[in-house]
Amino acid sequence: MELEIWVVFPNTERAATAAVRDRLRKECRNRSWQMQEKTSCVQRVNGRPLQLVTATDAVNLYRRSHRAKVAVFFAGKPLVPLSPDARAVRLGQSMALASFVRYKAHARRLPAEPTDVSHHLDSCEASCGQMSCEDGHDPRCLPFHVFTTRRIDLDERQQRRRFDDFHGAGARRRDGRDLRWRLDPANFHGRDRLHVAGCELPPGFHWDVTASGGPKMITTATERWQVSQYINVAPDAHLRGRAPHARKVKR
Repeated sequence: MELEIWVVFPNTERAATAAVRDRLRKECRNRSWQMQEKTSCVQRVNGRPLQLVTATDAVNLYRRSHRAKVAVFFAGKPLVPLSPDARAVRLGQSMALASFVRYKAHARRLPAEPTDVSHHLDSCEASCGQMSCEDGHDPRCLPFHVFTTRRIDLDERQQRRRFDDFHGAGARRRDGRDLRWRLDPANFHGRDRLHVAGCELPPGFHWDVTASGGPKMITTATERWQVSQYINVAPDAHLRGRAPHARKVKR
């Protein structure tokens, strides 16, 4: 699987990061790697300057990390909005970029000096070459900006067991909003083969997510769905539903 480098930096720091980004481009060309450069927009939110990744860039990065080996270099403290609502960040509906791609892509700070770039790329290549996700029952497959939980430290096997004890085993889980996530391989549909941390999942892999106790909202950075019965959620956070079971709500 190919390796891609994504670089996210504030739109106010183009000049400050220019030399390092130029060296990254040259190194990636030498290694025949793809490189994407995206800017985060610095805005004042509640009186504080915050770096916001665009919703489209966040979704594209997350989906791409399930189809290629991806390493993300970032400058500053970029945030990803978790809802298409323009007030999402003001309402606390955001996640640090490094947390957003955790378990799906390798994230690290942009090197301070151009001379450090080659070493950092070697480290990324080594990290991306290690398989860490075991199978589709591994909780690290879950899209944690959709699956609600406070238990996101899953590097150790013991931590993953505690997660299963709290949320349920791999095939049947319940998140913090009382949404039930069920795997039913007999009903997987589609040909898309997604990858999580080196582990290839079966074609059409997804969870049937059901709501109980009344309709519930499920959001990503670009979509909002009202789930009255069930919706399909893929590891790359692609949502698929149909009326009357679920309906997409306009922004």
